Amino acid sequence: LQDFAGRDIAKVIFQHPEMKMREALRDEVAKTIDYQPTVSFSSNRYVEFNPAGIDKGDAAIALGARIGIAPEEIIALGDNSNDLSMIRKVGLGVAVANAIPAVKDAAGLVLDVTNNEDPVTALATKLGL
Repeated sequence: LQDFAGRDIAKVIFQHPEMKMREALRDEVAKTIDYQPTVSFSSNRYVEFNPAGIDKGDAAIALGARIGIAPEEIIALGDNSNDLSMIRKVGLGVAVANAIPAVKDAAGLVLDVTNNEDPVTALATKLGL
């Protein structure tokens, strides 16, 4: 890890199959650093650490602003906790059928297909695009 000293790091991601271990790692990181990173879990195996205040929702809004798309015109598609900020902050948050309950609850639309069944095409068809 010495190679990363003094460098800007956009994201750190760790993989472990057990949620208890991912949560323990999150808790240990929180005790050992002097700021609170944005932490999320994904794919039933990852714990992700981003700089404080950085998440997919802010990124979607910033990208939209850069290309002239208002937040209420943005559609976001997701399935796990790393997608929650995006689902909540854009105009239409969409969950796939196998999304975690929190994502489904936050979404304005839940698709009948999973993330492995071409949800982008299913969403476009459902919206008549």
